[in-house]
Amino acid sequence: AASYVRLEPDFPLLAMASEVLKRNAAFAFGLLLLSIVVCLWVFSSVLTQNLYVGYDKPTALTTLCTSTASIFLLPKCFRTIGRCPPREDAAGSIEAPSAKLVLLISANWFLCQWTFNLSLEHTAISTNTLLSSTSVMWAYLFGIAMGTNRLSLLGTACVASALTGVTITVLGGDQVVDPNAPANTPVGEALALGSAVAYGVFSNALASRVRPEQMNQVWGWVGMLAVGIGGLLMLFGHLAGLERMEVPTTKDLGIMLLNGFLGTSISDYIWARGLLLTSPVVATVALNMTIPVSFVVDAVILRQHALSWTAPLGAVLVFFGVLAGAVEETRQQAEREAAASATGCADTCGDVAMAGHGVGRPEARCPAPPAPV
Repeated sequence: AASYVRLEPDFPLLAMASEVLKRNAAFAFGLLLLSIVVCLWVFSSVLTQNLYVGYDKPTALTTLCTSTASIFLLPKCFRTIGRCPPREDAAGSIEAPSAKLVLLISANWFLCQWTFNLSLEHTAISTNTLLSSTSVMWAYLFGIAMGTNRLSLLGTACVASALTGVTITVLGGDQVVDPNAPANTPVGEALALGSAVAYGVFSNALASRVRPEQMNQVWGWVGMLAVGIGGLLMLFGHLAGLERMEVPTTKDLGIMLLNGFLGTSISDYIWARGLLLTSPVVATVALNMTIPVSFVVDAVILRQHALSWTAPLGAVLVFFGVLAGAVEETRQQAEREAAASATGCADTCGDVAMAGHGVGRPEARCPAPPAPV
């Protein structure tokens, strides 16, 4: 009679294999989300430049787009209307951030977005994306100045590579193919760099002064205060003749709202989810794919500019500079967490993973907003 050998399934091995498959699937889904954000941020910049053809109001655009962040106050409003007590963490009730801190952060963020939108009017999409992506470098430098980062060999390489890439790109120039396309100007390049610098200040202030559980309130008030800050700037611009107030057409208003939600609120939320499913370094590298994507959109798809050899070289240097900065930031953060764990101290400050905001947003883009509750 034939004998049969019964094979017992190795349940621990199957469970391990299943866990690996889940992690790989989550990682792949995270990459998909980050890829969607890259497309959204590039699309947002193209949308902004097209909007300026008929409605050249960067201050109004910034005000409307930034104000969409006020949706993060809705959960608190619903709890207040429903008379539900606020959620509490392990340490007790959530402490509200100070009004002064919220005002300073809101003004800084508005400045970051405003200078970026202004720069889109005076730079090519590719150049704008590249210059704005240096925000990681500026965040690293301001972190050193504030004492939250340490100067290192890899960090020095980040700064040197990014600055060299920016210099080559700015001095190299390009040829305008489409006469209606924005051309690179010193003013536009200075605004794009200024936006990156403002983001460097913003990200460090957010990471060192705002706790994770306060993010919903802070981000919501950033949107609310944007209405007041933008309103004052629009009034000043109207009186000075710099930007006349005009009611946008239905089409222009639709484009602005679409840009505000897709290019800012929704894309930032998707970016936050993608980062959680991957890692800060992967998120930074993936989102800085906006650099080559914007070059392809500018020179190949839209055919607005014929890029010289200096532009791709500068883009490569900036890309690797950003990568070096992300790796160094992750390494130093791991050291801080290990030190805090060894001493039994919990880190109460929420770190913001720093990605170039140049497109969008963005890219571009900007730091991740809190997840809607």
